[in-house]
Amino acid sequence: MRNRYIKLTSVAFVAVVIVQGAHMVEHVAQVIQKFLLGFSQAHGLLGAAFDFEWVHFLYNTALEAALIFILLWCRRATGHPASPALQVVVWLQGYHVVEHVVKMYQYYVLGVPSGATKGILGFVLPVIWVHFWLNLIVLALIVLARYAYGRMLRQQVSPVGVG
Repeated sequence: MRNRYIKLTSVAFVAVVIVQGAHMVEHVAQVIQKFLLGFSQAHGLLGAAFDFEWVHFLYNTALEAALIFILLWCRRATGHPASPALQVVVWLQGYHVVEHVVKMYQYYVLGVPSGATKGILGFVLPVIWVHFWLNLIVLALIVLARYAYGRMLRQQVSPVGVG
């Protein structure tokens, strides 16, 4: 049974790193479009067809669910609590989902025009930077968590005293 969780966790980590890495490329493209190319609307590489709040909410919720599964599988695979990086990224991504819930509330209930919703932190910092940094930190924490997970597995396999 443990081997099943080792495989699930390993595959899930790879998938999440690839998908979040691609998502981060979208945010880099938005920053380039807005600040280097001077676009008034920076929609990323996929364009305006995917740049609406339901897509962002569904993506971030799916990522949060995947991270929670990874956390649970990691515990079963190693028999230890998940790394601090994995625990923090689950909480941070959960907050990211809340940001998108607030943005949807602002759009659908308050009538704030599409593209003008700020979420929570958008009232303090420009929204483009809020989501750029949230996504970059989430990606970095996922990579750190994957490294820590691999290290836990290696320590369990190596003989006592060999690190």
